[in-house]
Amino acid sequence: MSYLSLNELRSMGFKYTGANVKVSSKASIYDAEKIILENNSRIDDFCILSGKIVIGKNVHVTPYCLLAGAS
Repeated sequence: MSYLSLNELRSMGFKYTGANVKVSSKASIYDAEKIILENNSRIDDFCILSGKIVIGKNVHVTPYCLLAGAS
C-alpha cells in the first residue's frame, strides 16, 4: 500500500493534519477542508471520506469504508 507524502497531504488542504498520519494514495477524499485527521490516524485503500468528519487519534479506517459527514 502506498501512502501520500506529507507534502501531498498538506496540498489537499485538510482542516487539520496531526503527526504520523497515513492516507492511502488510493483513497478518495472530498471536502478535505472540512476533515480533521488526528495523530497516528490511518486511512487505507479505497476508502471514501467526505464532509465534516474527525478521524480521532490512533484510528485506523480499513479498506472500502465510507465515512460521510454533514456538510
